[in-house]
Amino acid sequence: VALFGEKYGDSVRVVDFGGWSRELCGGTHVERSGDIGAAIIVSEQSIGQGARRIDMLVGEAAEQLWTQQQAQLREAAAALRARPEELAERIEALQAQVKAARREAEEARRASLGAGRLGDAEFEHVDGVRFGALVLDGDRKSVADAADALSDRLEGGVALVIGKGSVVV
Repeated sequence: VALFGEKYGDSVRVVDFGGWSRELCGGTHVERSGDIGAAIIVSEQSIGQGARRIDMLVGEAAEQLWTQQQAQLREAAAALRARPEELAERIEALQAQVKAARREAEEARRASLGAGRLGDAEFEHVDGVRFGALVLDGDRKSVADAADALSDRLEGGVALVIGKGSVVV
């Protein structure tokens, strides 16, 4: 038995687990799973229909990985002033705070844009249609936001915002 695209050494065992799983084992050979000691799955992926590849670290290598991960978990918990079991909840709360802060900053930026730069806009009526034009220095986002704000102010009119320099909209 072999799987296409897989590389095997000279010795490959087929291990049957009570009829519910059959494994090709090209790695560590032991009499009993307890002989391996600690085992940590480091990757798992599909290699075909009904076939999975599971890579594990065992023994001393598994214990070293576990020790390293525990140290990283403690460091993260200390940085967030939380217990390790609270990390997921704490991270979610921080992500919500960041999202809210970004939203507030964007709203403040738009408000200042509307109050400030739009004062320089020129307005004109042509055949019953209100036109607004504005030329400004700024990045792509500033130009786009100014166009939105100017369009809102015109209430159905035509807005034209031109960015000076290398701004591309």
